[in-house]
Amino acid sequence: MAAKTALGELTIKTLGPSAERLGQTLDFAVESFICNPLDNWIKKCGERFEQKNKTAKERIITKIEEIPEENRKDPDLSIVGPAIEQMKFNLDKDDLVEMFSNLISNSFDSRHGGLHPAFASIISQLDTQDARLLKLLAKSYTALPIISVDVLSTNSISPIPGYYSDCDRLREYKVTTNAYSLETIIDNLERLKLVILNRRVICFEKEYEKVRENPAFREMFKNVKNNMRENNFRLELSAFGRMFTLACVY
Repeated sequence: MAAKTALGELTIKTLGPSAERLGQTLDFAVESFICNPLDNWIKKCGERFEQKNKTAKERIITKIEEIPEENRKDPDLSIVGPAIEQMKFNLDKDDLVEMFSNLISNSFDSRHGGLHPAFASIISQLDTQDARLLKLLAKSYTALPIISVDVLSTNSISPIPGYYSDCDRLREYKVTTNAYSLETIIDNLERLKLVILNRRVICFEKEYEKVRENPAFREMFKNVKNNMRENNFRLELSAFGRMFTLACVY
């Protein structure tokens, strides 16, 4: 492996006890970026945040240890710096901390070529439910059926707020099954260009049947069944969203 860079020298000096555990496996360390800016702020937040901070650092170090030596590299500071800066404001959100940790550790891996400086900012604009829905789409390797409903009358079409989907799959990833909340989540992910609510390519009919079997769906529209129109969509990751999940979910 190439000689340590100035960045590597700086980071190894601040590793402290972690350096002993890592031994010589890390020429390019991470802790100076995590310890110095983060620890001073964490001390003000009490023991709970200190423990969460420790857990996050341990996760990052463990993931870096797992990178084959020949694939370790100096991280891109335009990615690592903002990720650490933003992570300290989200330590109480485990799903987001996991994303930040993955992004930081993956920035040390030369095999990850799709890292973008915007990713840290994007994570900071997610909440826990957003992150879980992204994980569902990334790890289930498929799209999600979505139904919205219009109520038809003689002179008008009234869209009913809310999106309905496969509750079993949502619960598996602890995503809310509330129709109004799901619409809000999808709106935010669309705003960030991470997902596409595809109106041209839809799922197989059996997928939408699972949605219609949802008791909340049936109860909501039982009185307008003969005057309703379904709009079927397919929720999927965008190309940018796939790149984001590869960097931040895995």
